[in-house]
This record gives sequence, structure tokens and C-alpha cells, in this order.
Amino acid sequence: MTNSLPPLADIVAVANDKYLLKAIFEMARAERWTQTGRANSLIWGAFNGMRVFYYCSINLKTKTFACSCKSARYPCNHGVGLWLLAQQMPAQFTAQPMPDWLHPAKQHPELATVQFFTPQSANPKQWEKNAAERLRYIKLGMQDLAAWLLDLIDNGLASAPDRPTSYWLDMSRRLNDSYCPAISKQIEHLPKLITQHTNWPPLLLDALSKLYLLTQSFVNFDTLPAATQFDLCTTVGWHHSKLPSATDEAVTDQWLVVARTLTSVRKRQMVTVTVWGQQSARFAQLTGIAHTRQKPDMHLTTGVTFNGTLHFVDSELGLQAYPIDIDTAIAPTSPWSQTAPTFDSIFEDYQTHYLQHPWLVARPVLVHNASVARHNKQFILQGSTRDALPLNPDNKHNWHLYASSRTAPLAVFGWWDGTSLDAVSYCVEGQWLPLSTWAEVAA
Repeated sequence: MTNSLPPLADIVAVANDKYLLKAIFEMARAERWTQTGRANSLIWGAFNGMRVFYYCSINLKTKTFACSCKSARYPCNHGVGLWLLAQQMPAQFTAQPMPDWLHPAKQHPELATVQFFTPQSANPKQWEKNAAERLRYIKLGMQDLAAWLLDLIDNGLASAPDRPTSYWLDMSRRLNDSYCPAISKQIEHLPKLITQHTNWPPLLLDALSKLYLLTQSFVNFDTLPAATQFDLCTTVGWHHSKLPSATDEAVTDQWLVVARTLTSVRKRQMVTVTVWGQQSARFAQLTGIAHTRQKPDMHLTTGVTFNGTLHFVDSELGLQAYPIDIDTAIAPTSPWSQTAPTFDSIFEDYQTHYLQHPWLVARPVLVHNASVARHNKQFILQGSTRDALPLNPDNKHNWHLYASSRTAPLAVFGWWDGTSLDAVSYCVEGQWLPLSTWAEVAA
């Protein structure tokens, strides 16, 4: 990791809560801080909260915050204020001995740091105990889902539009409590599928069929190969489902972050970062989980390019990985100067994995030198050879892709589900941006 700090915009973009900028800049006033100091990559300060002092520290190397306040935000307002003060007045932080409240032997629990995107765990026996308990919850959740699906089918698909919103949300929450956040989101999407599509019956039947196949795979879970078991666990949203092995494949490359998602699972924050190896032409997904008071590494945001070695877990889908060493101190490179999948290879990749895993929802896709066009009121993504992929009609950002492609060719990352491409991020003129940045811009 580098010792450079990201701008305030990065903090606001990735924080789970929206910060009040007025309060943050109030925290960054030098007169409000005492006992400021620095030792190697660690800076610290005591914030005068009028009635009580709040002790805050930042590790510039690991990009982790710690504060003695009880805020559920991470970083808290004190942490952001100290960060801004370090950027604006670096002379305020001179080399000092560590204060007693920061000494490792007297460190408060709130000041503990956490490493993300790393293999777990230091205690294999405890890991196995936790994994067995987590798997038990997942199997119970899949049994509950199977009974729910059969009940829905027995009552006929014609009754689905008349179901209240609570009917779908109740099942979604139960699955989230069973450590199945990915399936929980699929259930949440079902009522939208019914209301937004005139031909919803076959679409709903297809979605329910995949879910039922997934529930039946857990019936025979213990007899399946280890790689298939791992893929089943990641399909439902449990990513830390295997201890690292010496046989895991290691790939050293220059990796480009093309997507980042943040979800909540049982009051824990789970971040999933999708990266693209610019020499290996390979996708990888890094996943980290933090408690409510913490957040996974903020620096792997869309557009960041880093050198590093990723170890891929034994898996048939071949996406899950964890880093051994990464360095973000390099500038992004032009993505379309590297190799990229052809449209034919995109179809073949999806078909191959779909035959192995019929409950598969989508596969990652990166298209270079692309443009967006409209045909019969449908947005399509055209490659350099004039081949085309239909874009997901439910994606409200298709208009923004269309407008951006008028000025220059695009590189687009998204998820291909066999029928359409759901775009997530794009690159124009060398700059990668998540499409979510257009959320407040009307089409």
C-alpha cells in the first residue's frame, strides 16, 4: 500500500452514510485537536469535544482508522477530520513518542485495526467450527426457500402479481438472516420483474426454476466435489467458505478495479471488488467482511490500478481470489490497448459455466472499443467488429452510456446473463467511472 491519502471525494463516495460536510470541516480545525503527533505511518490526535476528548488515529500504510467514540460510522467524523487536517496542515504532525492511550499494550478495543481481502483464519479449528455453523444456517435457509417456491407454484403463477410487497420482502429477509444475501437480492427483484415486463410469466418461471435447482443442490451438498461446494456457497453470498490452500493458483498481474459493491449481511458490511488482469485477461473477485463499526478497504474503488499477486481459490467458476501483496502506487493504463474477450468467447464462456451450474445468474464481461446504439427502442452495445450485445432494458444508465459513446469509444464492464448485458462501469478517454455516478442525472 502507499502512504498517500485519497481526496475527500473518495471518502464521501464509499462511506455507507452521507456525511454533513459542515460538520466534517468543523472537525478539521486545528484548534480543536491536541496531542497530535506522528510515528512512521501512524498519525494521531485528541479531539476536544467540549465535555470529553476523543482519541483518534490513522494508519497511513494500511488505510485504517480508529477512534474512541461510539459512532457506528467508519470512518467517523473525527477520523475524517483528522485526515483532512493531515492533508491541509502536515506540519501539525511532528515525530512524537506514542501517547499512553495509543500504546499497543494499553490499546482500547475501538482502536484495533482489521485486515480485509485476506485469507481467514489464524485459528483453523475455530474457522471450521464457524464454517460448520454458517453452513447449517444456509442449508436451513435453502430448505425454507424450497418450501416457499413450491407453495408459490402450487398456487399458480397467476397469483404472483396479487402478492403484497411484504410477501417477497419477508422471504428476502429470512434468506439474509440465513447468510444468503445474494439470493435475498434475487427475491427482492422478483416483484420488479412482474411489474416492469409484460411477458413476466416466462421470466418469473425461469428465475424460480434456477432458484429451485439451487435449493436441491444443497440437499446433496456433502457428496459434491470441494470446488462445487465452494461455488454453491459463493452463489448464495457466503464468500469466506474455504481455508487457503497451498494448491491455490497464484497470478501476478496489473489489476484494474472495474466494479465495487457494498452489501449488508446480518449487520456486517460485505464489499466485493471485481478486478481485471490486463496481461492475463482474467477476472477476479476480492471479498471482505467488516463489522458495522468498520469498513473494508476504501482504496480499491472503480478505476484504481494496482500491481499484485492474487491467489485463486479452487473453483469451477474461477473468480474468487485473495491478494498476497498489492501496490496501488501506479497510474491507470488505457484498457483497450490490452487483450479483451471477443463476443463469441463471451457466449462460449457463459454457456460452458451455465451447463455446469444451471443456477448461474451472470458472468463478468469487459468489452473494449465499444459504442452504444439504439435499435427498435432497444439499446445495444457494438464492438469494433460491429457485433452487438443487447443492454439490460432495466438499467436506467443506458442513456448515459449512449451519450458518452457519441464522443469517443468506450470500454464497458458489466454482467452477461445470457440474454442482456447489465453495464456497471465504463471508461472513456482513459478514465474509469462507475455508472452509479450518474444516479442524480436525469436521462
